[in-house]
Amino acid sequence: DSVTYNSLVRACCAEKDTKNAVIFIKRASKIQKIQIAPALYDVTIKLCVADEKYHWAESMVRCLSEVVVSGGGGGNLKEEDLELRRQFVQLSKEESSRSKKKRASKNESVAIERVKFWVGLPNNYYDYDE
Repeated sequence: DSVTYNSLVRACCAEKDTKNAVIFIKRASKIQKIQIAPALYDVTIKLCVADEKYHWAESMVRCLSEVVVSGGGGGNLKEEDLELRRQFVQLSKEESSRSKKKRASKNESVAIERVKFWVGLPNNYYDYDE
């Protein structure tokens, strides 16, 4: 029932078990009489983003939107609230991508400077903090 599924999702989120939290929410969304609390959707979405599982986060937003559209247990959520969640996931995904690219380019430039240093070419190897 709803209490059991809500408790399972809450426990998975507390243990940072993203995969099982998503599985329980998806199972519950397939059963008409089981309603997951909107706050648990939010916690699960944040957990997915923190774990960089953006496709799972997007899936949770879709599940929540289906609940709201069908009128079952979405509380007083509106379409604007769902849009904010979509934007949160999208912006987090973009920021993560930028951050990874920045780290990769920095590591690449450090590697190039190391090669220059060892070959004896002018370099900025000692200018980098490691």
